[in-house]
Amino acid sequence: MEGKTGQHNMGPTHADIIAMLGKIDSKLNDMDSRLKTLKGLEMKIDNFDKDLKKLWAHMDTVTKDTRDKVDRVENKIDSVGVDIEGARRKISDLEKDNSKLRENMNYVQSQSIRNTSNLIFGNIPEEPNETPIECEQLVRDFMSEKLKLSREAVAAMKFERVHRMGHKNTTGRGTTGNGGEERHRSIVCKFSVFGDREPVRGRK
Repeated sequence: MEGKTGQHNMGPTHADIIAMLGKIDSKLNDMDSRLKTLKGLEMKIDNFDKDLKKLWAHMDTVTKDTRDKVDRVENKIDSVGVDIEGARRKISDLEKDNSKLRENMNYVQSQSIRNTSNLIFGNIPEEPNETPIECEQLVRDFMSEKLKLSREAVAAMKFERVHRMGHKNTTGRGTTGNGGEERHRSIVCKFSVFGDREPVRGRK
């Protein structure tokens, strides 16, 4: 009896130790694999950030060139008396280029926040002296009236922040584009709950 009791109190066998070491090795390999995946994602994020900075730098250069062109045109009008109609056409072309630059900048901004809880809404008329609360209500009305989401669902949505993009026009309304039509600043809406964003994004 004493011999059997002694056998039951023995520690793990050699086979048990090998099996345990095998499990540990398997977990270590799994951790190594996950670390490699994380490093790959980190490299992709770094590359995206570098590309984004290069694009912003390019846009700054193009914007400066556009301003210089406008200044040269204005100087010619003042000092040389160039043909007014021709100058207007040149300025119109420059305004179109500027408009494209703004669209590109909006695109870059939307791309940089595409994985967050933000959405950008365009073509929503801007009220004079518009407050953040009024801006938020315009977004809610847009969701229910234009995107056809139920008012109950829209009312239940919570936002961290709702605001217009860019600098406010001194008139309190949207800026005026080519042909005299009024263009309004886009609205950035940050959802408090990611799940609230998805039904809206699917309707845009």
